[in-house]
Amino acid sequence: MSTGVETRVPVQAESTDGWALEWQQADAIERAEAARAPRPPVRWVAAGFALGVVASAGAVLPAIYPLSP
Repeated sequence: MSTGVETRVPVQAESTDGWALEWQQADAIERAEAARAPRPPVRWVAAGFALGVVASAGAVLPAIYPLSP
């Protein structure tokens, strides 16, 4: 005599395995896409950082040292 629980457990396990396989495939695709994503050159990143520092100094220095007498 078998119960309904015995027949449902393998189906649930197969369903779980299917979801796990789907998640693994999606993760592999996302990693492959991330590897192909273009990255800006290091010089551009350094230039952007320098521009930020200069812009911050340009905003703060007039407040510290007013140009009007």
